[in-house]
Amino acid sequence: MKLHLLLLLLMVIFSSNTVYAQCVKGDCQDGEGTFMNIDGSLYEGQFRDGKRAGAGTLILPDGAKYSGQFKENTYNGQGVYVFSNGEKYEGEFLNGKLNGSGTYYYADGSKYEGQFQHDMRHGGGTITYADGVIYNGQFQDHYRNGQGTLIFPDGKKIEGQFAKDKLDGKGTVTYPDGSKAIAEQTDSNTFKIIRGQ
Repeated sequence: MKLHLLLLLLMVIFSSNTVYAQCVKGDCQDGEGTFMNIDGSLYEGQFRDGKRAGAGTLILPDGAKYSGQFKENTYNGQGVYVFSNGEKYEGEFLNGKLNGSGTYYYADGSKYEGQFQHDMRHGGGTITYADGVIYNGQFQDHYRNGQGTLIFPDGKKIEGQFAKDKLDGKGTVTYPDGSKAIAEQTDSNTFKIIRGQ
C-alpha cells in the first residue's frame, strides 16, 4: 500500500513539472497567437494551418531571437536574427538559412554587407574588420575568393585575385599618393613588395 501511495505521489510531482507544447494565447491554427514549444522556445505571431507563417518572433531557449517572416515553420523572407553571443544578421532568409542580401554584425566589431548563400558569405560583398581593414569583392563559401580589393586604414589598397582569404599570386598595391607596386601575400597579414611600377 505504501509503495502504491509513493508511486502515485511521484507521478503527481513529475506530471506537474512536465512542459507541453501548447497555444497559450490567441489563435495558433489560422490567425495570431502565442505558442510555447516543448523545448522552451516561444513563438508569437501569425499562423496558417497550425504552422508559423507570416510575421512573427521566435525566442529560443539559449536566448537567440528571430523576428521576421516565416513560411512552413521556417525563417523565410526578410528578418533579423540575434544570436546568443550578441552577433546579429539582418536580411533575407530562405528555408531557415541566411540567403540573399544581408548585413552580419560580428561579436568582435566586424561587419559584412553583401550576399549570402546557405548561411555563408557568397557572392559580392564588403567586410569591414574590427582593425579598420576593408575587403570589397567576391566571396565563396565564406572566404574572400575571386576579384577583390583590400583597403587599409592608412589608405593603401591591394587589388587582385583572392583564394581562401589570401591574395592568390600577385596583386597591385596603390599607395595614397597614387604610386603603385606589385606585391605577394606571405602569410595572413603580411604582404611582400616585389617591385614598384
